[in-house]
Amino acid sequence: MLAIILGRSGYKVAEAESGPLALAQLETFQPEIVLLDIRMPGMDGVQTLQKIKERDSKIPVIMVTATTDEGIA
Repeated sequence: MLAIILGRSGYKVAEAESGPLALAQLETFQPEIVLLDIRMPGMDGVQTLQKIKERDSKIPVIMVTATTDEGIA
């Protein structure tokens, strides 16, 4: 839903269904910001965040989640 809204607002958007696919996107797509879910298949959002920051520590990342677990959030 976020991709649709942002795309309609004129932003270039790339989507990935998993952490490894998100990291692969970074090879060809240079985002100004990353919206990252904590719960993802293949590699969770926290692990993906660590890998993103290893590649480029300046990319801003917003973590999102629908979990009700306060410890995770």
